[in-house]
Amino acid sequence: MRYTNPNSFAENPGNIKLSRWKLRKIKKMICISKRERTYFNKQIPAIKEYVAFGDTQPAYVMSVSPLVVSAYSDEMDAVVMLRFPDELSRQYKLTIGDRIITVNTYRQLNSNGVVPDIFVGKNYLNRYSDCHPIVPLFISRSHKLMHQKLSLFDEEEWQMVWQKSQEYASEHPDLLRDGFYYLKSANQVTYFK
Repeated sequence: MRYTNPNSFAENPGNIKLSRWKLRKIKKMICISKRERTYFNKQIPAIKEYVAFGDTQPAYVMSVSPLVVSAYSDEMDAVVMLRFPDELSRQYKLTIGDRIITVNTYRQLNSNGVVPDIFVGKNYLNRYSDCHPIVPLFISRSHKLMHQKLSLFDEEEWQMVWQKSQEYASEHPDLLRDGFYYLKSANQVTYFK
């Protein structure tokens, strides 16, 4: 493994395969400049590894216009709100409350502490400072597998994630992370205001 820590492992690895067709569509949607397109292309090998070996976690569609996905992390016991182009909610016929999955990777805890858009819960494992969720629905061809992975989480866990998502949306309505930041800028989370 070139991009992920070989000494770490995911309890439920994604095993997700990328779709070149979907990636081309996303690139047209989010990359304006030649520099952005070049960066996007360079990220593909890393993203391929992340969705294969990263940790599968539950997520909810919180809004369709704007398209907002709440991505949970059991490592952080918290959610991250991801903002995507509204065009995707139409393309995938998403509705509020739809259950989907993310594949998460993490950044080791450092002296700066946890990033400002993650509010860790009581079950935070104190190992990481950031969670990097990827929504495979938008970039993968593994549709059947993604659907099967929804059953990894029991109803109690889904309800807990929904509650955390509702609380976050209520308490921090304007704190939204660009859902495709990992394809746009080098190690820098961008936020919508």
